[in-house]
Amino acid sequence: MYINYNDSELLFLLKDGSERAKDILYKKYSNLILKIYKEGFYNKRYYYSDFLQEGLMILEKTIYSYNESFNHSFYNYFKLCFLRRLSRMNSQSDLVFFEREVKYKNLEIGYTKNNTLIHLIEREFKDEDELTKKILYECIIENCSLKTFCDQNNLNYANTYYQYRKIRLKLENLLTN
Repeated sequence: MYINYNDSELLFLLKDGSERAKDILYKKYSNLILKIYKEGFYNKRYYYSDFLQEGLMILEKTIYSYNESFNHSFYNYFKLCFLRRLSRMNSQSDLVFFEREVKYKNLEIGYTKNNTLIHLIEREFKDEDELTKKILYECIIENCSLKTFCDQNNLNYANTYYQYRKIRLKLENLLTN
């Protein structure tokens, strides 16, 4: 898609004030940022939108700091600057993108005893153990994050996630049949 666009030409046009060149360069390097995000396992630590924003901010800085007299390409220059930024982010513990304690009530379901959907779910899960019911109400009905739930109840995330997935599958089967 971007094979007809040379980075040097785009940089020249961009510094000349071309918005089209800026859009092309941003789209071109967004693909590289996505590749780094997927291949570097950053998806386990950062949201893609935050990661992309960080990458585009670094791209903006590198556009105006890159010098044609460098012995390397703009691509390598950007990649080096971006990977250095990621290294700094990983070493600094104060930069955290994932929110750890998110808990809010889902107003669309409206947890009330009169809700027929809630009655159906309660009837289906009445014979389950207390932990399963607690995961159901807090993580699915009240929309609490599973990580927060595990932290609050001192539970192993991996084991609880397995149980959470079983509950979700049972709900999917219940609601689609």
